[in-house]
Amino acid sequence: MTRWVDVLRRRVTALFRGGDLNRDLDRELRSHIDQQIDERVAAGVTPEEARRIALREFGPVSAIEEACRDTRRVTPVHNVIRALRYAGRTLRRHPVLLLMAASSIGLGVGANLTIFSLANELLLSPPTAFEAERLVHIRTGNGSHVSYPGWRGLNESGALAGMAGYRVEEGVNWARAASRWTSAS
Repeated sequence: MTRWVDVLRRRVTALFRGGDLNRDLDRELRSHIDQQIDERVAAGVTPEEARRIALREFGPVSAIEEACRDTRRVTPVHNVIRALRYAGRTLRRHPVLLLMAASSIGLGVGANLTIFSLANELLLSPPTAFEAERLVHIRTGNGSHVSYPGWRGLNESGALAGMAGYRVEEGVNWARAASRWTSAS
């Protein structure tokens, strides 16, 4: 468990202190190469020849550096950061591209917000009405709906500012029906 925590700590550190760690890695690799050169010079090889042999045996330094960096970084996060930096540099160099990208994103967000707002209002939200707090749903004492004669009596009494009625039956094919608003006046 401790090893896992150490690896995680090192990778998070590498994410935020990449420059320092790269300098440390360069110093470390140079130290190894210098040590091999010194050993060969001590064995009697010329410094130029010792350097050439040491670099050949050590291998490609850039590949070793990249392999070391890969072991310590959080690759997906690092890739996103690199891509964002590249995008920023590209957009700074080409302001027209920046304007087009910003416009495209703005239009896309605006269009999606418009469509969602319409869908929300028409499909997801309950219907709204003017002065909705004044709307009532009338039922009889036993909880059933008001019969047509009862509805007609309420409508003619003038007790309500307006009325609308509907009828629901089970087992009937549903179809759109015309409706009419009525009022006591």
